[in-house]
Amino acid sequence: MKTFLVLVTLVVNSICIAQQFTASAMAPLITGNIHFPNAQASEADWLKFEQEILEMKRLGATGISSDVWWGLVEKVEGKYNWEYYDKLFTIIRRAGLKWDANLSFHRCGGNVGDGDAYIPLPEWIWTKHIGKPGVTDVNSLKFKSEQGFYSDEFFSPSAIPIVLDDLGNFMAAFQDHYGPLAEQMGSVTISLGPAGELRFPAYNNHDIGAGYPTRGSLQIYSDLEIKAFQKAMLKKYGSLRGIKEAWGPHFYSIKSIKQIGPPNFNNHADYFKTKGTRKAERFFAIDEVHTPYGRDIFEFSNQQLYKTGYSVLKKWMETSKNTRNGAFKDVPVGAKLTGVHWRLADNRFAELASGVIVVPETPTPSDQLGEAYRPLLKLFQDLAHEKNAPPIELHFTCIELENGDNGSSAGSLAQSLVRSVIKVAKSMDITIKGENALEFTLTNAKAWDHIDEAIANGLSGINLLRARTVAAHELTRNRFKSITDKYCNTILDP
Repeated sequence: MKTFLVLVTLVVNSICIAQQFTASAMAPLITGNIHFPNAQASEADWLKFEQEILEMKRLGATGISSDVWWGLVEKVEGKYNWEYYDKLFTIIRRAGLKWDANLSFHRCGGNVGDGDAYIPLPEWIWTKHIGKPGVTDVNSLKFKSEQGFYSDEFFSPSAIPIVLDDLGNFMAAFQDHYGPLAEQMGSVTISLGPAGELRFPAYNNHDIGAGYPTRGSLQIYSDLEIKAFQKAMLKKYGSLRGIKEAWGPHFYSIKSIKQIGPPNFNNHADYFKTKGTRKAERFFAIDEVHTPYGRDIFEFSNQQLYKTGYSVLKKWMETSKNTRNGAFKDVPVGAKLTGVHWRLADNRFAELASGVIVVPETPTPSDQLGEAYRPLLKLFQDLAHEKNAPPIELHFTCIELENGDNGSSAGSLAQSLVRSVIKVAKSMDITIKGENALEFTLTNAKAWDHIDEAIANGLSGINLLRARTVAAHELTRNRFKSITDKYCNTILDP
């Protein structure tokens, strides 16, 4: 009987460890001189960083997260410089904390909170594949918007199969270099889009008048995406005739599959013609979103993001089994999904342009906003069901914001969205953790009230933007400590 109790205790303890709540905070985008991290001129910045994370350790933090910029480490293909991250990891370990590493395959610069930091993707990636099918110039792998502008923040979904081995080579190099220290890592997240988030850059600064809190700008106008859309529609409907019958009279004049595309592509239907550069303006203005054509546009966009996430995260999982004797095979891996919380109160067009949802039934009750995320959340569910999969984690942003954020004109339902997405994720047995959207919000007590609510609703952890802000103020220190006192070292319900 005593032996049986010991075995039960061991099993329970192993389960408890796997389900422990985590409380991390983010390191600065960069510390000191990223090119010469050991230079004397950077010592003061590193000392400040170390003091901040020592304070985070005192407050009960379990880890410190940071970007691992692909564009910094592999400037030359196949040559990796880990000097900056060796120093960073050493300081984190010295503080007795875990490192939550984010493999950042996106560009640093141009997003909220980036400041003057700028680290582009490796220049060689834009030219390496020229000559392959669909890759004709340096813009072929990039997002292209309805305004005709290109974004080099990440790769368009249809470009992922072309660059996947390049991403995999970086993953393998990371695993090989840090394999001996894998047990001192809390988790790995993989960036899957602009700002590291699984989405289209619908509201980023390469377009005009498309930022927060507008509907944004559609980003599926590259040659690769248009061809992928045409192929998807032929597969769904069987023929051009089937497509036209499904979409209705406005499309009857189409003579070739090459005329099929996103709104106002190649003037494929006079009905959608728009003056000026915003090709999709009439499409949204007359609410073609809820027609069969509109639903196909956004179902396609959503599926493209699913494919991106699945192929890249699966590549990490496959690589981790074959590198350093599988040192990373049990390290939790995940990705970030952004909370596009504006325009929810009226039409949800911002979420649709970002690709994160499919067209929902209207109107959507506030407690069911997360249902439209279910097809994309299935990505995390499917990966978790892969054979010998590591723990799979979804990181969802905007957990600190409230309904009505930035006034009624923004149409924000941030708090309702967070509640509903957590509810849907939990119903799918997905491990979901949360992040705040904006660093400055942490100095507001209400933001912490919303974070507390999100945790109580089922978050398995938090990763706050950033450690320096949490460590700097009495309010932020006290509120963070209250979370770690209550939840860290506490076993979560499975």
